[in-house]
Amino acid sequence: MMQRLILILLSIIFACLSSFSQKLEVKSNAGTSTEGEFFTRYVYSPGLENNLLGDSPLREVRIYLPPGYNDDPQKRYPVIYFLHGYTEGPGVWNAVDGIMNTLISQGAISPMIAVCPDSKNYYGGSMYTNSYVTGNWEDFIVQDVVKYVDRNFRSLPQSYSRGIVGFSMGGYGAFKLAMKHPDIFSPAYGMSSGMLIFEDEYLDRGLSSFITAIHADNFENLNWTQQFPIASAAAFAPNPSMKFYGEFPVTEDGELIDSVWQKWLKHDPNSLLPIYKDNLLKLNAIQFDCGTKDLLADIDGNIRFSQELTNHEIDHVFETYDGVHSIYPIRLQSKVIPFFSTNLADTMQRDTVLHDLIPWQHIEVVEHSDSV
Repeated sequence: MMQRLILILLSIIFACLSSFSQKLEVKSNAGTSTEGEFFTRYVYSPGLENNLLGDSPLREVRIYLPPGYNDDPQKRYPVIYFLHGYTEGPGVWNAVDGIMNTLISQGAISPMIAVCPDSKNYYGGSMYTNSYVTGNWEDFIVQDVVKYVDRNFRSLPQSYSRGIVGFSMGGYGAFKLAMKHPDIFSPAYGMSSGMLIFEDEYLDRGLSSFITAIHADNFENLNWTQQFPIASAAAFAPNPSMKFYGEFPVTEDGELIDSVWQKWLKHDPNSLLPIYKDNLLKLNAIQFDCGTKDLLADIDGNIRFSQELTNHEIDHVFETYDGVHSIYPIRLQSKVIPFFSTNLADTMQRDTVLHDLIPWQHIEVVEHSDSV
């Protein structure tokens, strides 16, 4: 409770000191010039309070406002939410503002807002999942960040105008959050998505990392491939009584523990397809891609997931390209951002009532802004 009060007080002080200069900065840099504005805010998430990893509930969120944002105070914009990968943070999307400036100036896309939240925790990645060990990271994105953007910027606060894209672990997050919340996000894009089929990701390719993690005494002494199953366990099968606060679905000899595996499968996109098929059919568009030399995201798992979508009669586009596991700016420019410009509504829909768009209960949100 004391930690929360201190954070709130600090946030109020920061806001008072910087709010006036922030407004001037946004107006000067996101006005009539060809350059948009890319800056940092901090959003407080009550669902991350008191997590057992000690991560702060005050999270960095980088926001891009397009050129001309302040020219017309009545104009509202679609929003793209960018989810980063494991061990990364919002800085991985630093090329987004330059790409969007270029495409907008060329008339290749419509002006849009971009939002890049920080979902990296002590274990390297939240898996964008609610956990009573690591905190409610799904709620952080779907509730706290979305509501913050809709309340503080001239977004179009409707699912038709909110897109979600992720890279690697973020691609997993984009698929899971879109299939669970089609009332919040409509188009979804996955870049080099991992964890689309848990059996492939964890029991096949990741089995040796499980065994190493089970025998480990210290998280910091492991490499990221061995830390990854620990982060996954704390998200998918949280248990405060376990060494790393999560249950592994295999024994130290690699034998499957079915009762634990069933907990994990509740977060497996492939297992969730039949459960959330109707939700997926509501999405305006689904697209994802993967490099043919991508050993980390597992090109075979991506291909198999595409086939599973087809088997469930879910329209989508899946593309492969010659590449490894990396965010390619050229694909952001030629594929991802134009995809959202095409599939996001840039006007309010007739069945949308502005004051009814955010049904959540009051969640305290604080902010601080610095130039990026």
